[in-house]
Amino acid sequence: MGLIPFLLNISIFFLLIYKCYSIELSAIALSMFNNNEFFTNLGNEFNLFAKDNNINATLSFTLYSSFNSSNINVDYENTIEFLLHKGSDKYDIFLFDSIYTPNLSYYFLDLNKWISEDHLKMYSSGVASKTCVHNGKWVGLPLNINYSLLYSNGDLLKKYGMPIPKTWDELIDIGKFIYIKEKEAGNEDLIGYNGLIPETEGSFQTVQEFIYSFRDKISSPYPEYNSKEALEALITLKKIKEELSSDDIFKSKEDYSISRLISGNAIFLKFWTYRQVNPVYNISLVPGHKEGVSGTFIEGNIIGINKQITDNRKKLAVEALTYMTSRKIQKQITMKSKIISGIDSLYDDEEVCEVIQCDVIKNIQYVTRPSTSSLSYDTYSSQFRKYIFDFMYGDESAQRTLLNIENIIKMTHISLSTEESIVGFIVFIVTIIMSVIMLLSLIFLFIEKYKPFFTFLSVDFWFILVAGTIIGLFSIFTLYGVMDEQKCHFNYLLISIGFSLRLIPILHKLISNFPKKSKLILIITNHRYPFLFLFIVFDISAYTIIYFLKYQIVDVIIPYALNYKKCVMTGPVQFILYLASFLEKIVVILMISILLFLEWNLAETKKDTKTVCYALSLDSIMFLIIMGFGSVNFNEYYEYFIIISVLNMLLSISNYVCLYIIRLFWITKMDENSDLRDIESALNKFNINEEDFLKSDNNNNNNNNVTQTVKSDIKRNSIISSMLSYHFYSGVEKDSHNTLEISSKLLPQQNKDILNNVSIDSSMVPNSNNTSQRNIIHRNSNLNNINQRIIINKNNNNNFATNNNNYNNN
Repeated sequence: MGLIPFLLNISIFFLLIYKCYSIELSAIALSMFNNNEFFTNLGNEFNLFAKDNNINATLSFTLYSSFNSSNINVDYENTIEFLLHKGSDKYDIFLFDSIYTPNLSYYFLDLNKWISEDHLKMYSSGVASKTCVHNGKWVGLPLNINYSLLYSNGDLLKKYGMPIPKTWDELIDIGKFIYIKEKEAGNEDLIGYNGLIPETEGSFQTVQEFIYSFRDKISSPYPEYNSKEALEALITLKKIKEELSSDDIFKSKEDYSISRLISGNAIFLKFWTYRQVNPVYNISLVPGHKEGVSGTFIEGNIIGINKQITDNRKKLAVEALTYMTSRKIQKQITMKSKIISGIDSLYDDEEVCEVIQCDVIKNIQYVTRPSTSSLSYDTYSSQFRKYIFDFMYGDESAQRTLLNIENIIKMTHISLSTEESIVGFIVFIVTIIMSVIMLLSLIFLFIEKYKPFFTFLSVDFWFILVAGTIIGLFSIFTLYGVMDEQKCHFNYLLISIGFSLRLIPILHKLISNFPKKSKLILIITNHRYPFLFLFIVFDISAYTIIYFLKYQIVDVIIPYALNYKKCVMTGPVQFILYLASFLEKIVVILMISILLFLEWNLAETKKDTKTVCYALSLDSIMFLIIMGFGSVNFNEYYEYFIIISVLNMLLSISNYVCLYIIRLFWITKMDENSDLRDIESALNKFNINEEDFLKSDNNNNNNNNVTQTVKSDIKRNSIISSMLSYHFYSGVEKDSHNTLEISSKLLPQQNKDILNNVSIDSSMVPNSNNTSQRNIIHRNSNLNNINQRIIINKNNNNNFATNNNNYNNN
């Protein structure tokens, strides 16, 4: 074999190896306006470059366009986000819109580490530094930039001697004048202005740049939606539609505007940079509210490299990205396709400026799409467009529209200001009034007439109980203002401390009142403040630990409603502490419930146990309802605030009424079958101490027939038997021979007057030798003519005689 054929075979062999092992890079892109040819040519040009420079790679594009996707923007974004999120390496290179830079930045290489500093400097002074950088990371580089511009019909302007408008007012005046003249001349197909507010993403872009064009000066930031600039912008935009266009034209999609760009049959058009434009149009900046101020929306394709691919593919993908964003290729595609580059220095190139109006490009005042961390861009845009449509094509006011737009991402909070809602102010006033009434009502504890009705607790414990009710009520105030970790912690503390201060005094009283006095009960009875302090220490300790565990403040996003922030537990330790605190409250409620059952028929506190039972039942129901509502995400924030506030108020009111305020009515209105509270004062004059009924196994004088039945049917030593025995025990015994008669005038009198109305039958003085006689209070009452017959237990003759003499003297 000759040398030449041998070398030829070797070359073919290595060429085949190169082809077999050449890596095919896959790119995915969104092709707007059916611009598929642009990407195909770009891929072919890189493949030639790679072959000439011995780069072992080829590049191909997968394109999304209106032909294979009906909802192109959303579908494309969902597709690439899904692929990147699951770690797919199907595509090496992704082209995406700048609005998705914050969301997608995690999935792409940081080009700072892969591309030369000189290459990045070409883009650092332009729009790329704002659209391609996130948290200091170069997520990608722009393949091209797209601006919206104003296309003015030069022939018509020249015909009527009109300039290119520089303000929106000029555009309206010039457009109306030409439109009327042309209509009179029979030009029925002419339109004044396209508007470009269709049911697609284009409407969002149009309104954004229109509001931006109403800022006060070039250096001014984007106007707030609650500003007069934004209000004037919406009013002017609707005025243009009504005076220079129509609903149908404003709603038309991009293809309608493209047809007008090609035909030249429009006075003014606002559209993106486009290649096939009728030469009749002059291109200029989009007008503004003031001359010199403009507003132009910006979009384009950013190239990012998938960080999930292998290092070898990453290097080749970087080669492709560097090639497509090089100055040479950017100049080439700008001049050939009239596509705007992200390299600002190109617009100082004379060759480029022969094709592109560099003076317009260099003076563009661009605005990018807003990026929201709490809401996806597509969701934000959808709600935004819905509100704009209600305004532009409906009856919604400009003010309400802007408020709705502001609330899309705004975190609403309750305040005392009445500008947005009067709810916060009303709840605050009602809460303060309720608290003041509760505090002032404590004065009844010091009025002699009412003292007998507040003997269930000591004065200091009544103060503590009412204070706990008010503290629980004040937890409402943690819902005011912007929610933060401090409010989350403080809300827990107020609810927990308020609960303890309301119920622990009652628990202490019920324990002290238990008929069987054990050593533990006596300790608790004699150490009430340490007993209360024990629960307070538990609450504060749990709060202290939880305080150092962070809450997560989550954004509750409600579509087409008010958003708000909410506290959420972040870890198992915090959950365990909350669970322990919750269980402690449940244990307290169960202990009170059991003691209420056991002491239900004690004559001394019979009324009190009933009122405590009512309060505890309402407490438990309200507490569970509040806990349930606290875990629900409401569709209306003010609805959430009102419900939580009302439930807290009802919880406090139910405690306050059932435990405290109801006693004020006992003196004026008594039930026919209820005990007379002032009898306790009379009995205290006799210093009566009853022997524990349950200690006497052989006592023939049982409490009542019900107890006898229970004891005969249930084993004496069983738990149920013991509980039922305590439940039916009244603390006194019945003896029809010894009675104490009290006047029917007793109730309205004070304690010293009570004794003046008491008379003792001669039969009441027992035999002095009968030292173990027991008696039970028995009353037969009639509201019109009350005769009280009270059987007094006499365990000590001397005590009884002393009390009897004192009573007769009185």
